[in-house]
Amino acid sequence: MIISETWVKNLSGGQKKRASIAVELLSDPNLFFLDEPVSGLDPGTERNLMKTLKSMATSGKTVIFVTHSTLNLHLCDKIIFMGAGGNLCFCGTYQEALRFFEVEDVVDVYNLITGDPQTYREKYLNELKQVSKSSGQKTSTMPKQSKRHGRLLQVAVLCKRHLHIMLNDRIRLLMLLLQAPLLAALIALVSDGQQFEQYEMTKSLLFAMSCSAFWVGILNSIQEICKERTILKREYMTGLRLDCYIFSKTLVVGLMCAIQSFLLTSVFVLLVGQPSQGIIFGAYPEMLLTTFLTALAASSMGIFVSSLFKNADRAMTVAPLLLMPQLLFSGLVFALEGASKIISWIAVCRFSMEGYGTIANLNSLQTKLRQQGFQIEHEAEEFFIFSRSHFAFALGMLCVFIVVFSILAGIVLRNIRKDRN
Repeated sequence: MIISETWVKNLSGGQKKRASIAVELLSDPNLFFLDEPVSGLDPGTERNLMKTLKSMATSGKTVIFVTHSTLNLHLCDKIIFMGAGGNLCFCGTYQEALRFFEVEDVVDVYNLITGDPQTYREKYLNELKQVSKSSGQKTSTMPKQSKRHGRLLQVAVLCKRHLHIMLNDRIRLLMLLLQAPLLAALIALVSDGQQFEQYEMTKSLLFAMSCSAFWVGILNSIQEICKERTILKREYMTGLRLDCYIFSKTLVVGLMCAIQSFLLTSVFVLLVGQPSQGIIFGAYPEMLLTTFLTALAASSMGIFVSSLFKNADRAMTVAPLLLMPQLLFSGLVFALEGASKIISWIAVCRFSMEGYGTIANLNSLQTKLRQQGFQIEHEAEEFFIFSRSHFAFALGMLCVFIVVFSILAGIVLRNIRKDRN
């Protein structure tokens, strides 16, 4: 009998193997790979261990192991016989194996596949072809709805896993949630009471809002794919659809962006204020929607960048470089003319600023010099035309960024099979 005070080194071989499996069970994995788990065990201990593995498989876990023992193969759901040279000679149930090799004891299979593995490989492949032909008609008439259900199931499982990982890392989750209201509070410190009345101050505050939304979005996703690239490669090679994977990432990250956008916008409106009127829904919901799409577009960019790297730390070093073009080509720091105006079409913050500026009707606000009595008016900017169509255009461009970056991430990840471990 094993007691808690017994050292593992003092256990028998079978007890050590069961102790090793127990250690792995602590993390509650759904997939087990075991190499010769019953080697060196007496028949009774071997049977007990095999029954333990069988009960694990029955409970919903997947157990895959390599063995040369045939005593308890009848407990396995599927058996694979490999011949010399890596030839796949058979895959199926215990009873199917007896019929296939025409033997009464699976021990005799060893001599058969050792002597002529190529023959049994071809025999097995021929049987597979016959099965495929007989079921080909059924497969061709399979409703498309089942394929959709398969995709939805993958998305659901991937979202559940991503949420589970995110919720378990509570410190990181708390930091991601707190940074949004903290950034809004910092923006409030530089406001001077002239927001949404004075052109320069309002434009600067909205630009800070745009950059904040972009920054929280980038941080949400820039390490998401590269940190689990090895897992993604294995799952992709076993049937995972990349479109389902990227869509699940976008959904979960989008949920985080929605919460952060609510916190960022709400604290900003509470401490800084908001325009007196909106364009379609009202100032607050329009600002919230613009913030959300900005953060989600930045997150989609982060997912794309993350797909380019195999190391999470290297991906993180690129984050400041992604923010710099947003500062240069948003139209606030520098006037956009010629080449800079063309480049600005790939800057998320340009269209984010167009959305914010349209909501605030920047073109109607007085400049600082005008308020001081100087007869100076600023020229109306085409970026901030106060119209529903222009506001819809700005939001539409943010949606285009989300779609384009998601597609680019999928294209990059199609080469993940070529990764060298």
